[in-house]
Amino acid sequence: MDEVLIHVAPVLIGDGIRLFSQKGMEPVKLEKTEVSEAGQITNMRFRFAG
Repeated sequence: MDEVLIHVAPVLIGDGIRLFSQKGMEPVKLEKTEVSEAGQITNMRFRFAG
């Protein structure tokens, strides 16, 4: 995987459980490369920073 694209919208789904974390897993460092907004929706693009 080279980059991550995240779409943020004002909607709550589920119980707030983290989808991408596991016990003992080190945090992933990301570098923000692009942000765009359209109304209440925000699109963010990140690449892995090492």
